[in-house]
Amino acid sequence: MNYEVTGSRTAYDGKIMKVVCDDIVYHGSGRKSKREVVVKEDFVIIIPALPNGDLMLVTQFRHPFGSMTATFPAGNVDAGEAPEAAARRAPPPASLFSLS
Repeated sequence: MNYEVTGSRTAYDGKIMKVVCDDIVYHGSGRKSKREVVVKEDFVIIIPALPNGDLMLVTQFRHPFGSMTATFPAGNVDAGEAPEAAARRAPPPASLFSLS
């Protein structure tokens, strides 16, 4: 890492994530800058693949887009839960579709 974090503040603290704003100073040049970091709890993303290599997706409504989008199944890892256990809670195969 070619910089040092000299300060940090929480810019947003919501239900599923927070945004931290770090002040940094680059070694050597002394130039100052900021880095915005999204902090989330642990989560899993499942990338289901068929034997022929096709990838499977689910459709979900996404508020930022105001419409349904195609995405890989994902979910939060509960406290004390293994990621593999969270992955098993993925949508059932009937809700998956292939891109081809």
